[in-house]
Amino acid sequence: MIFFTQNIEHDYIIKLIDNGFEKYFQNYIIPTVNKYGDEEIHFVGKVAAELEDRLQLTAERHKLKIKTVIKEPILNLLKHYTN
Repeated sequence: MIFFTQNIEHDYIIKLIDNGFEKYFQNYIIPTVNKYGDEEIHFVGKVAAELEDRLQLTAERHKLKIKTVIKEPILNLLKHYTN
């Protein structure tokens, strides 16, 4: 992951990331949206957070909107259960 974020300016890395997100959307997100169309889209984890701009671009190409991207969900859980 560090390699990708450190070299994000290189065209090859950008294409690699975009192709990976495109395959993810085609295999998982699009079928889910087709089945549950009115639900919001959220992502959790370091990859989504570190590459959020590329993820958002992929979503925009499919005319989808990502509501939230959370890098470390444990912090939200701790906040929720300690209040």
